[in-house]
Amino acid sequence: MNIIIKKLKEKISFTEKSFFYSSIIKALGLIVSLLLSRYVAKLFNVELFGYFNLFESYLQVLVVLSLFGARQMIVKKVSVLYEKNSFKEIKSWFNSSILAVSLTTFFVLIIYNIAINYLLSDSDVIKRAFQIGGFIIYIKVLLFILSSFYSSHNKLWQSNLVDRAVLPFIFLILLFISSKYSTLDFKDLFSTYLIASSIFLFLVYVYWLKFSNKINLGLSELNLKKVLNVQASMFLIVSFLGLFFLKSDIIILGFFGSSYDLGIYSTGAKVAFLLNFFTPVIHSIYTPKISILYSKNNVFKIKEIFYNSLKILLLFGFLIFVILFFFGKNILNFWGLEYIKAYNVLLVLSFANIISMSLSMCLPIIMMCNQEKKYLKKLFILIIITSSFLAYVSSNFNLESFALIMSFFIIVEAIMKFYIIKKNLFQNI
Repeated sequence: MNIIIKKLKEKISFTEKSFFYSSIIKALGLIVSLLLSRYVAKLFNVELFGYFNLFESYLQVLVVLSLFGARQMIVKKVSVLYEKNSFKEIKSWFNSSILAVSLTTFFVLIIYNIAINYLLSDSDVIKRAFQIGGFIIYIKVLLFILSSFYSSHNKLWQSNLVDRAVLPFIFLILLFISSKYSTLDFKDLFSTYLIASSIFLFLVYVYWLKFSNKINLGLSELNLKKVLNVQASMFLIVSFLGLFFLKSDIIILGFFGSSYDLGIYSTGAKVAFLLNFFTPVIHSIYTPKISILYSKNNVFKIKEIFYNSLKILLLFGFLIFVILFFFGKNILNFWGLEYIKAYNVLLVLSFANIISMSLSMCLPIIMMCNQEKKYLKKLFILIIITSSFLAYVSSNFNLESFALIMSFFIIVEAIMKFYIIKKNLFQNI
């Protein structure tokens, strides 16, 4: 562990306390998320646990769609404004962002509520649970907006705290208390999730008011064009399709496969990528800096950040794979004996995660350095090919084959991003 910390300081020059705080926060968030997932698995059967994991995938995709690229726009623009002490302009950005994402989320939820009547089973309890989930989606959107403003104001560990660590803890506590005093059905699980999200949103907003007194927030200074514009739409498409690509295996299996296979596979996938807690720490710290560096045309420094992060992320990816190789079955048994069946799925997806994790800094660089159009064209084609293969394999082959196909395309997507920044940004440096 000391060697890893030493390499971090040498290679990435993370001298900021925020890096270490963020790492601790992500690690704690990982532990709490694992405990929460296990508790839900114990409360419900494999099929219902699979539906909960399916909702989590829907949640991530629909939140990105509702944000309409606002998160990237805020980090890219507001971080520069904060450096210039342009607090009046930041006030306009905050108010405009809240209104903009409220409007986009409204339309997304209309489509969502119509779609779940066709995508889910005939169980009224499951459908009502997913309808409650619509309110959770809106709260998560607002949390991500606040997190983005934290990040752009150099409140990096606070941003990471909002993104991952605290909400699962509140949810787990409320779920534990509720289950001790009554028998919960699937709908109650989502109601508890909604209450936990509402409590957390209130706390996050109160803290924002505490340190944003210079901005003097109010209801004026609204300008939706700041948030809902051509560049934001590009960020939206890139973010949405990128996340949809990573979640396409679970979404397609939920549509074409059995609910039992969904429960087993989604658990293996959750473990394979849930342990990738270190990547968001680096992204949250360096994305605002990349935006500032690119505005100053300092591509050399961006290249240095990328290759240093590549070395460290590759090291962490390898260590994670070794841990999962030797202890994967024990980890899966944490959810229950049945979930050990996902061991091969876990290993296959974990191997792909090493490549994806190592090259993950490519995406922030692409989005902060105006390369999103080049990436989008290739990603769109890749999604069509990937979805076609997965849809065919889901009903004709076993889960290991399904995971192998997904892993292959994950690696292809990671290499594709690296090719774009290598050719268009780093070629002449």
